[in-house]
Amino acid sequence: MSQLMRSSSTCLMLLMLAPAAYAENAAAQTPEQSPQPLSVAPLDFIEYPEDRPAWVGHPTDFEEDTHTIVVVSGPCETPEESIAELKLMQRAAVSTYISRITDSGGEFDFYPISDESIDRQLVVRRYSGQVTQGDMTQYEDAVELAFTEEKRQEIKAAWNKLAVRDRLGALGVIVFGGLVVLLCSSALVGMASRRVERREQMQASMS
Repeated sequence: MSQLMRSSSTCLMLLMLAPAAYAENAAAQTPEQSPQPLSVAPLDFIEYPEDRPAWVGHPTDFEEDTHTIVVVSGPCETPEESIAELKLMQRAAVSTYISRITDSGGEFDFYPISDESIDRQLVVRRYSGQVTQGDMTQYEDAVELAFTEEKRQEIKAAWNKLAVRDRLGALGVIVFGGLVVLLCSSALVGMASRRVERREQMQASMS
């Protein structure tokens, strides 16, 4: 009986000491198992410099008298790649805008677009800078394109001129086709008239 009591006392002491031992062991392991701070930023995290101008983040504005579109490249691995991407994107932006205000359906022969004409006539602000993506230095370029009322009227006038030319061309085709039909009809009528006249002459001579 006394042996059973000693065994029970021993088990009870073990049960009482177990939580304390577990807590001590967990405390000893916590520093090693706790999450360590990342030494490298995530690859999709982009850090911009403090001197990056605020207008680079402005949305497209078609409400003011002068319509503005901000085009931003990058981030790119080299400055040359950033410039090339910017030129491609700004041509696409101008083409889309022209299609929007003229309903030209992607036809731009009436208003040629080039990098030189965009830079000279439409770019009002420009920015080049570096950004940090992850732990890598990247490059970006941005421009703000401005379409004044005068520029919009110029684009629309060029489109209307093309539309008038197309209508005149279609009218010319119709008129030319009508003349051809008229001439052919006149020739056929003349041939038929001469045949009838010869037939009447032959009948008169036979009688």
